[in-house]
Amino acid sequence: VDTVSLHKPALMMANSYLGSARILFGCDCPFWGMGEGLESVRDLDISERDKENIFFKNAEGLLKLA
Repeated sequence: VDTVSLHKPALMMANSYLGSARILFGCDCPFWGMGEGLESVRDLDISERDKENIFFKNAEGLLKLA
C-alpha cells in the first residue's frame, strides 16, 4: 500500500496491521504538496527504521535498485 493519506490514525493502522515492509511512500500531488505527504509520515510515532522502509528501502527492493 502507499501512504496517500494525511490521516495519522489510518497510517498508524496500516503500519500496525501490514508492517513497514509493505508500505511505500506516496503523495497525492497536486491535491496536497510533497511537504504535507512527507510530514504525515515523519510525524508518525514509529521507529526510524520503519520510516526508512516507507520512504525508500521498500522502493529500492521492489525496483531492484539495491
